[in-house]
Amino acid sequence: MFEAAAEAGLGPAMANLSVMYFKGQGLPQDYMLGHMWLMLAKAAGADTQQINAAFGSKASTDQVNAAQERAMGLLKSYALQTDQDG
Repeated sequence: MFEAAAEAGLGPAMANLSVMYFKGQGLPQDYMLGHMWLMLAKAAGADTQQINAAFGSKASTDQVNAAQERAMGLLKSYALQTDQDG
């Protein structure tokens, strides 16, 4: 449910999904995916300060870099889709 809403671009759902990945709550624990969804949530306008404060230091530099790359790829893909749709 959160995944579908997050993939639809809803910032609060992205933030919730990031917490689920950080905690391993209903999903395998994955700090890279947690950071990716956190970055996407912030880009979508969600308030991510508390989540970042709680989990921001848990990931390695490599995991954060991979999350940034993946988030940027998704943002570019989304921008291309909206350009083609609009």
